Amino acid sequence: MSSSSSTISRVGCWAGAGSGVGWGVMGPHASTRGRPALCPLSRAIVSSRTHCARPAAKPTSAVKNRGLGSSLVPAADGLGPGRRAPFPQSREATRPMLSRTSVSVFGAALLAGATLSAVPALADDPAASQTRQPPVWDITVGGGVAVRPNYEGSDHYRVAPLPLVTIRYDDMLALGPEGLSAYWHQGNVRVGAALTFDPGRNDSNTNGLFSNGDDRLKGLGDIDTSLGVKLFGAYQLGRISLDASVTKYTGDQNDGVVVTAGAGLPFKLADHLILTPHVGTTWANDNYMQTYFGVTPVQAAHSRFAAYTAGSGFKDVSAGIGALYRFNEHWFVTGDVSVKRLLGDAADSPVTYDATSARAFTAVGYRF
Repeated sequence: MSSSSSTISRVGCWAGAGSGVGWGVMGPHASTRGRPALCPLSRAIVSSRTHCARPAAKPTSAVKNRGLGSSLVPAADGLGPGRRAPFPQSREATRPMLSRTSVSVFGAALLAGATLSAVPALADDPAASQTRQPPVWDITVGGGVAVRPNYEGSDHYRVAPLPLVTIRYDDMLALGPEGLSAYWHQGNVRVGAALTFDPGRNDSNTNGLFSNGDDRLKGLGDIDTSLGVKLFGAYQLGRISLDASVTKYTGDQNDGVVVTAGAGLPFKLADHLILTPHVGTTWANDNYMQTYFGVTPVQAAHSRFAAYTAGSGFKDVSAGIGALYRFNEHWFVTGDVSVKRLLGDAADSPVTYDATSARAFTAVGYRF
């Protein structure tokens, strides 16, 4: 999602610019051994499932873990990348197990540009992940509220509803706010591909669920929604969840490339409570940067901004902390707070009123 950047991105769930759908929930980074980090929201959900074990009916080695995967948030507005906070995810979602995005989670990226990606986490037991099990449906629904900038670079904020819906099938396919994902995992490694989207940006205020915009952008014109093809990977290094992704957008205006990387370290504070500090960064090519942070001579003539050319480079860095509390096998509450700092040409752009922004969200969910 463009203007907010993926972080609920890797949790996430509103993802920030370039993160694709990011509104959603930022999931906690993967907290279990063998599970890659997810968007904040997604991560949280995954972690909770991991640490709040269900009644044991079969040996662990014979049961496939059904934890949710990456972020649960759309990356439309600017939640941070894989950014990713704890949630049932981004990542990403969130950026990983309930990762940054995503829920990129606020609902892809609202919060910190997070996203509600639906990328499942790796199985807790590597041996179990190698044993083929009957097809299993894993569905999580819920909702909450997120606070995020009007667009990436804005100093004005908006409060918006945060939807949480993630469907996973047989630990191979996932559908969530960030789009449709297919993945494969072995041991501590998870790789996959996804169809996602960037919500674009309006040159006027908007109340759309996944849209971004501000009246001060009048004259720049709208940036249309664009589809994206994403390749992602995650690795569980001890207790640390690492994740990375590359997304190629295919819109008439935004046909740029965005690369994200993130890490999360979950801490189990109680039987049902997990906190996950997470960090992330985003790199974007010149097309993406010019689309969201550049000003052409024509745009300058019709707006308050001077002409400006934005080149490729690191777009932002982010840091935050996600929390997940599971009441029982089905109900949970999650949240994430993060801060993002724009870098380079993105920070120097005339459309950037504040290079530092905060994002936050909280949501209640039910896992069937």
